[in-house]
Amino acid sequence: MSHRIILIDGQLPHLARPIDVDDSALTLGISAFETLRSVGGRLPLLDHHLGRLRHTTDTLGIQF
Repeated sequence: MSHRIILIDGQLPHLARPIDVDDSALTLGISAFETLRSVGGRLPLLDHHLGRLRHTTDTLGIQF
């Protein structure tokens, strides 16, 4: 099995797990994000946002 190495700004990134260079998020730019508003340093709708983000990533087939 051959291995390919990805460098970010010329450096090996510190990652919790390796990047799959054939992953659609990397090769096709598929991604998901949520924007949250903080109130007094708190995220009042965090559970709602995380649930919506999970639904989106499940729909797109993104694993994290």
